[in-house]
Amino acid sequence: MPTYSFSALGIDQLVLSGPDPFSSNASRNSDVYGNTTLRLVEGADYATLVLSDDESQLHDGDGNQELAQPVTFNGMNWGAGTEVEAEYSYVLRPQGSSDPAEQITVYVLEFEGDVQGIATSARLSPETTYGFVNAAPSSDDPTVPYAELAVCFARGTLIETPRGPRPVETLRPGDRITSVDNGAVPIVWIGRQVVQGHGRAAPVELAAGSLGNAASLRLSPQHRVMVRLNGTERLVAAKALAGQPGIALRRCHAVEYWHLLCERHEVLFAQGAAVESMLPGPQALRALPPAARAEIEGLLPGLVRRRSVLWPPARRLLRPGRWRARGLRLLPGTARVH
Repeated sequence: MPTYSFSALGIDQLVLSGPDPFSSNASRNSDVYGNTTLRLVEGADYATLVLSDDESQLHDGDGNQELAQPVTFNGMNWGAGTEVEAEYSYVLRPQGSSDPAEQITVYVLEFEGDVQGIATSARLSPETTYGFVNAAPSSDDPTVPYAELAVCFARGTLIETPRGPRPVETLRPGDRITSVDNGAVPIVWIGRQVVQGHGRAAPVELAAGSLGNAASLRLSPQHRVMVRLNGTERLVAAKALAGQPGIALRRCHAVEYWHLLCERHEVLFAQGAAVESMLPGPQALRALPPAARAEIEGLLPGLVRRRSVLWPPARRLLRPGRWRARGLRLLPGTARVH
C-alpha cells in the first residue's frame, strides 16, 4: 500500500489561551472563534508521520489510514498499524490579521479515536500567535490531499546514514551520511530556508515507488535526482520529471527546504531515492540568504566569489531542456530512462 509522510505537532507542542479547541473527539468548538489563541512552545518539535493509505487523501472516519512506522507523538509511543484520522479542521490567522492570504488550515488528528495533535497546510511560525477564525475550509468532516500538508530535501525527509535513516532536520554539521560513492561522509554545512511553496519554488513530489523510493519525497525544483540512461548514471533536476507517473508539482502555502553540503559533491539516499548533495555553484549560492553565504565562505574561503563550480559533479548533469527535447521517460517505478 502507498505511504505518505507529513509533519505534525502533538498537543504538547502547543500553548493555548481561551476555550479549548480540542476538547471534543467528534467536532469543533465554536467558542474558540475570536476567543482562543494558539502559539508553539519554545523549541517546538515537529514529528514526521508516515501513513499507509489506499487513497492519496487524509479523511475523517477512514479505517485504512494507519501508521506505517512507529512514532513518538504527544508524549506517547505509537506503533505501526495505529489508526489515524483527520477528525475536524480549523482556520488560523496571525493574531490581528484580516488577510485571507495568511490563513493556515489546521487538521485535528485522532490516534485510535482520541485527539493527539494537528497537521497544517503550512508550517506555523514560532514567533507568531494565531487566532481561530470562522472561515472555510473549517469542517467537522475534512478531507485533504497529503500533498497539501506541510512537510514536515523538505523537512521530514529521511536521509540514509551509517546508523539508519534520519529526518533531515535532526542532522548537524559533522554528522556522517551515506554516500553512494564514498561510504560514510561528514556534513560540512546545513542550511534551512522557508519559502513560498508556489511559483518557481513549488516543490516537486515523487510519490512512493515512482523513482524506486520507499516513501513519498518532496524536493525543490532544482534538486537533482539520479537516473540511468543507456546504462549511464546521470543527474537531472526534479522539475524535469514533473508529469511522469507519480511525479508532480505540489503548490502549497510555504515549504521548508534543507541544504546538505559535504566535502565534495555526493549522491545520497533520501527516502530511498538517489539524489544529490548541494553542488555549490554560483547560481545555487546566489539563491541563499546573505548570512548563509557568509557561513559557507567561512568554511570554504573563496568559494562564494568563484564564477564557476568548485567541484566536479558526482555524475554528468542532464539539463531539463535536453530531457524534454529528447522526450525521455522513466520506466514506471524505477530510475531507468527510455
